[in-house]
Parts: sequence; C-alpha cells; structure tokens
Amino acid sequence: MSIVTAYSSLGLEGLQYSLLETSAKAIFLDPENLFRLSQISTALPSLQLVIYHGSPSMSCLFNLQQSNPQIKFFDYKTLVHIGFEVPRVPVTKPKPEDMSCIMYTSGSTGRPKGVILTHKNIIAAGTDLIPILRLSRARFLSTPFLLSSVFL
Repeated sequence: MSIVTAYSSLGLEGLQYSLLETSAKAIFLDPENLFRLSQISTALPSLQLVIYHGSPSMSCLFNLQQSNPQIKFFDYKTLVHIGFEVPRVPVTKPKPEDMSCIMYTSGSTGRPKGVILTHKNIIAAGTDLIPILRLSRARFLSTPFLLSSVFL
C-alpha cells in the first residue's frame, strides 16, 4: 500500500483532487480535519476507511458517519488494538525502487502536483536527519515521520 500525503494548505479542492487522483481507499487525519473531510466525502467513491487520531467532535463524527454509511470509521487506538488481534500474515518487503509515497505540493500554478517518492528516497532523506535529530539509526527507522495528515 502506498501512502499519499495531502496537507491542509491544499484547500478543499486540492484535497479532493489528490484523493480522487490516487483513488485513496483510506485516510488518516487529526480529528480537527473531520469537518473538512465531511465537505467532500460524498465525492470520494473509493474511500472506505477513515482513521482519526485524537478526540473528535462527536456531532461532526456522527454526521460524517450518517452521510457516508459505506465508510468505516476508527480511532487510531482501536485500530491498533484490532491489529494485535488479527493473525500475522506474510509481508512482502518492498524493493528500494518501489513507490512508497506520493506527496502533493500546493500547486500554486494550478492543481496540486503529486511527487512520487520511492522507498530509497524516503530512507535517503531520513538518513540525513539522523545526526540533526540526534537519533540512533534504529530509532529513526521506527519513527513514523510521515504520519501528519496522511492519506492511504
């Protein structure tokens, strides 16, 4: 599964564009962004799962669930708990040249632009941060440094 990042600076139109262009099936966001998602969710036919981290407005979450019965909603802690209960499946390790992430730029001259990053790109960029952040290599590799408003 590849990761797509889309930041709040994209605006609603840019967010919708990036989710449609990549046929995103899941979205991970902070609860403050649930309202923004509610404004475009019915136009996202491939969206199946919403994962939020934190405490959302219950009325906003309820309204989003009511208008999107085909989408499953989970808070991050519940999803982690479910993950521990599911039997392990074999994992296929990615190759360095496999796509890891599509990062969307603001598209100041038009629509947002998706930039494809490979696993090799992510590790190379992160490796440069190890001395700056004073992390051990093992600590860096276990840090989810891309999980701010990530769309899957």
